[in-house]
Amino acid sequence: MILGLVIVPLTIALVVLILRDVPLISAPLTAVTLIAVAVLALTRKYTASLLFFGRTLSLAPLEAQSLAFCAILLAMMVVYASRIAHGSLTYALTLGAMGLFAGATMMGNNAIAGLLLEMGAFAAIMLIPSRQEGAAMTGMRALMLLALGGAVILLSAWAIESRAVNPDAAFLGQLASLALVIGFGLALGVAPFHAWLPPVFRYGSPIATVLLSVVLGIVALLRLNDTMQTAMWPGGQELFANLLLAGGALTCIAGSLMAIAQRAVNRALAYTALADMGIVLIGLGTGAQSSAVAATLHLIYRGLAIAAISMALGMLREYFGGDDLDRLNGAIRNAPVTILGIVIGGLSLGGLPLTAGFTTRLLIYRALAVEHASLAIVIMVCSFGPLWAFMRFLSAAITSAPSPGNRREAYLPSLLIVILIALLVVIGLYPAALNLLPTEWLDALRTGILSQP
Repeated sequence: MILGLVIVPLTIALVVLILRDVPLISAPLTAVTLIAVAVLALTRKYTASLLFFGRTLSLAPLEAQSLAFCAILLAMMVVYASRIAHGSLTYALTLGAMGLFAGATMMGNNAIAGLLLEMGAFAAIMLIPSRQEGAAMTGMRALMLLALGGAVILLSAWAIESRAVNPDAAFLGQLASLALVIGFGLALGVAPFHAWLPPVFRYGSPIATVLLSVVLGIVALLRLNDTMQTAMWPGGQELFANLLLAGGALTCIAGSLMAIAQRAVNRALAYTALADMGIVLIGLGTGAQSSAVAATLHLIYRGLAIAAISMALGMLREYFGGDDLDRLNGAIRNAPVTILGIVIGGLSLGGLPLTAGFTTRLLIYRALAVEHASLAIVIMVCSFGPLWAFMRFLSAAITSAPSPGNRREAYLPSLLIVILIALLVVIGLYPAALNLLPTEWLDALRTGILSQP
């Protein structure tokens, strides 16, 4: 039943909240629940919608696959968190955020979906505070800006519904356009609305980072896709395609340039992830079906890379006292998996050949070059910024200087990092490996978010 995707995680979240001081029970229960959500999403039928209190709930195949991916990724983060220090509310908040995001994805009413999206973001923001100085302020900043973004998304929903009743009111279309741009720009954390996101990478826990930079982004794009397919006015799709292209180019260039000078892994990750989201938006904005499919795949590869680096970043903080460039000197001797997670994840985000990120970037570059050759060249040149930053981390890690940490990597988190970086490398070397997926999954994937028939 489609409601299970919401009811199951929210119900178990209450149980986990009660058992929060018994991690031997709460951690496995949370991970199993997230896997159950993924199974429910992948095995349900997509033909019928559900009417719930007068509101329509539906789940397209691509939406189901996206939710399943998010749930599995969060399950891995929960297993990781069971071996790394975290807050007592981590598991309950993770389940709560997943349930709310699932509801936002399935809800047919834009206003209610926007409210659920905002509530899920608030649950994720509560995971930001950590032992680091400045974490609480980061949480407050993210809360304020995402609350503003949620309010603007609700305004856009009102304007769209009002214009459906009064199609001659042109100002409602203009208001809806402006509200959608600001609201989803804040939710996605793209330039120039990205002020809240980089500090999350610096101060937030790894689970908060994945929830706010990966899961929230995927769900927001799914909601934008639903709006553009079902509630867009004449000329609106072309307008937003151009806005996606322009915003993606600005985000990619700004993030790539800012990543060059960063001397801490968290900052380099923040701006590299920002630039990589720009690549996704460019792929969606070109209007070509091939680039839309590539952008959809790129969201998955982006999530894998951010999860791998976030886990490695947490290991550095736990065992080496920080992630500044100076602390990485010689770290590969004590923490080889951690360093490989940082480097391979970062290089995939930057689009290095033979990694997963390059395979999809190449398709997006080609689609962009058809009508904007000079812009494609500029973006490809700027992509060397993130690559330079993460190669510098690798160079520091393999030096002979003694590492400041004296502890070895934890086994289970290291195993999870190995799994993620192996996926990034295997897909980069053998893109045809995706053909091993079930046919119905590939058919749904070929629709692509915002792709044209």
